[in-house]
Amino acid sequence: MKRTKCKMFNDLLVRERLERMGKLSGKERREMRTHTRGLKGFALGFVGVQLRPYQLEAANAVIRSVYRRDGETFVILFARQSGKDELLANLILFLLTRLSDKGTSIVCAQPTFSPQTENAMQRLERRAFQRHFFPYAGFHKQFGYMYSLMSSRVLYFSADPSANVVGQTAAILSMELKGGKSEEKEAMLQRETAQENKA
Repeated sequence: MKRTKCKMFNDLLVRERLERMGKLSGKERREMRTHTRGLKGFALGFVGVQLRPYQLEAANAVIRSVYRRDGETFVILFARQSGKDELLANLILFLLTRLSDKGTSIVCAQPTFSPQTENAMQRLERRAFQRHFFPYAGFHKQFGYMYSLMSSRVLYFSADPSANVVGQTAAILSMELKGGKSEEKEAMLQRETAQENKA
């Protein structure tokens, strides 16, 4: 029953947003088509971020795989503080926008809920609200862990073994993020500290 209601809501949302998009001027439509052709122009024009060549190389390989629906698996290794979270936020927003009328879904799993999943969601929100396009097109948060844009959505979960997560299926992309050794140690220390505080 809940699924039916959610689907009806999404359908209504799509109609409302398409009506708004229909009111765009010719210049605005041309600008939108230009900026959504590829991730580089999208990140700069819609999000306001200049992605580096190595970020674009990795992201474009993922995008091509999504378009082909070939089910490829990618392992992307970046050094700490080299922009992997920035890349993921822009990649997710790009795919949500390009496939916003397809009813598609992305699942993103982080090693821990706090702080990694929370940080990833906060970055996505910050990037989405840097420009007026996303709020105008109906970008919004649902249920505390899901973001929707028209009829596409991304769901964030913790991959921590202690997390109580019901299985979710991704229509186009499933991402599991793993931190480096220092990040894993930091997360472990945080969990231990939290357990000690409860005791």
